[in-house]
Formats: sequence, C-alpha cells, structure tokens
Amino acid sequence: MSANAAANGLRAPVNLTWEMTLKCNLNCIHCLSDSGTPHPEELSFQECCDLIDQLTAMKVFQVNIGGESPLSGRTSWTSWPMPMTRAW
Repeated sequence: MSANAAANGLRAPVNLTWEMTLKCNLNCIHCLSDSGTPHPEELSFQECCDLIDQLTAMKVFQVNIGGESPLSGRTSWTSWPMPMTRAW
C-alpha cells in the first residue's frame, strides 16, 4: 500500500466477499455458509450485474463470489462470464 493511500484511507474495500444467494442443495460439510433456502429479497440477475458495475467503478481490488451450487438452476451460469469479464 502506498504511503498516500495509507494516509488518506482507501476509496473502496480491498477484498469483498459476496455470497450471491443462500440457495444451495449440496450441504457440503466444509461450507461455512448457512445455505439452503434462498432469501426472499435476493438480487435478480440484472441487479447483480448492476452491483458488479458499481464495484468496478469503485475499483474494488478483489471480489470472492460464493453461494449456490452451479447445478441448482438459479440462472444459467453461461450468462455470468459477460458481467465478470467486463468488470475484472
């Protein structure tokens, strides 16, 4: 971290962890998430894309994305490379 950043503070989080959904059917023994049933107010695909744009504009350095088995069918995972590639 530069001395200037240390003196003035950061404009955005260095590392953000985003659990996109609580929906998951795997019950993995190693998982730290309390997943199972999705929260009724989870973001839509478009809202997720908008959040990615906001995080990009803030220049968040690293985003760890978790939540959901890729096979549980919330959204086709083939849709995600576009917003992710655009952002990072």
